[in-house]
Amino acid sequence: MSEYKKGKYSFSLAPALVLVGKEIVEERKNQVEGFIRELEDYNIILRDLAEEEVSLDLRNELLNIAMYISENAEIYNEFYEKKQLPLNKIAKVVLKPRQFLQKWREYIIVYSLILGNYNYKHILDYLKIIEKKEEIEEKRDNNVIIFDNIAKFNSEEKECENNEYPDEELEESSLLEDESEKVKGVVLYKRKAKAIILTSSGEFIKAKINDKNIGDEASVNIKKKFKNKKFYIGILILFIICGISVGTYKYFKGVTTIIFEADEQITLEVNAFNRVVRSKSNVSSVGSMLEEVEVQDRDIDSAIFKLIKYCNEEEKISKGQVLITVTGNAIKHGILGDTSKYVSEEGINVKFNNAGYESNLK
Repeated sequence: MSEYKKGKYSFSLAPALVLVGKEIVEERKNQVEGFIRELEDYNIILRDLAEEEVSLDLRNELLNIAMYISENAEIYNEFYEKKQLPLNKIAKVVLKPRQFLQKWREYIIVYSLILGNYNYKHILDYLKIIEKKEEIEEKRDNNVIIFDNIAKFNSEEKECENNEYPDEELEESSLLEDESEKVKGVVLYKRKAKAIILTSSGEFIKAKINDKNIGDEASVNIKKKFKNKKFYIGILILFIICGISVGTYKYFKGVTTIIFEADEQITLEVNAFNRVVRSKSNVSSVGSMLEEVEVQDRDIDSAIFKLIKYCNEEEKISKGQVLITVTGNAIKHGILGDTSKYVSEEGINVKFNNAGYESNLK
């Protein structure tokens, strides 16, 4: 049984060599169609794979798990016969929670089928998989690099096929993730202009393609804002949360304290927006004028106006005057327009101490 080694294999973003002869493309098309049919046995839908955004690091992790499955006959046969992954057995070996394997089961199954079934050789050949340098021995033969123990990934038959079809040319397939909008991949699904491609780094991407068929290699443009939408949405949400938090803090932070004294003393806490955020009385809540006068969230002028009017109408100015004392940030001149007008019309004596500056409010 093959030993599981975390991080032993990884997808490469380096250019891959791709055979494009008619017979090769036709064979690849047949293999792709067979592969898609088999996925139905596992209740896997390509569209779901393409809609799931999976980072390169995570794909590499899933690749190593799939590699372990494909290289172990007992586990692979059980998986293939029962059409489901033996999650408990796999979890013990790869040291991953069962929940993790269940969440990414579709990717693991897809990779395992491609790696373990020779009927999908041309799909496998398209994937660019490398092994850690310390794990491999390089051999050079006619400018072709062959890595021991991973012949299934870099096919030893590649040169033979090239000789068999001398009129076929080699194309470079490059995948530039997060650095370019152009991406190449094998077409797995095509309906009208809608398509799903598999890149050489194991990524499933939805795209619009007009002139390619299943099995062909297609080059498509992917808008970064869609590929990275979760990242940008996360940043936007973070800014919104920060903005709300700062706004909430500023709204409820008192910067000015106003003490209103008539027969009853009322203390008002005012924020930077000149709104009353807190209020309290020097008497018990029962019988307090705050039960009758709503000052919460009102602007300073409206709150003081209502307090003075209530005291005047209810004859609660027995001392003959109202004293208003402001501490903290001073109230801007002219902000008590309605209050001043009412006081002047009713002839109420109001002493006003605005952060040390004393005057009669009129």
